[in-house]
Amino acid sequence: MLGVGAPGAAGWATIRADFTAFFGVAALCMMIGAWRRNGDLLLVPGLLFGVALAGRALDLALAGAYPGWAQPMVVEALHVIVLAAAWRILPHHRVGDLAG
Repeated sequence: MLGVGAPGAAGWATIRADFTAFFGVAALCMMIGAWRRNGDLLLVPGLLFGVALAGRALDLALAGAYPGWAQPMVVEALHVIVLAAAWRILPHHRVGDLAG
């Protein structure tokens, strides 16, 4: 079986909640950031996809390849690249100014 699976109701509830949170927050930040022409909001989904990509790369190094491993990594890498480019193009604050 490819993909994510979880035994029991608690496992499925966790999957539904985590996937909805991850992709919902990413999509909402991308839509609002684009709508308002605010590059700052694109940092959130960029970091989400970047951390996901790093986690997949770590798993690839530790556990090895599996069928279909490249496709999600390519999609996540493209998201990071497009979001970083959009952040640079759209009006934004310096990252140091956001944290201070």
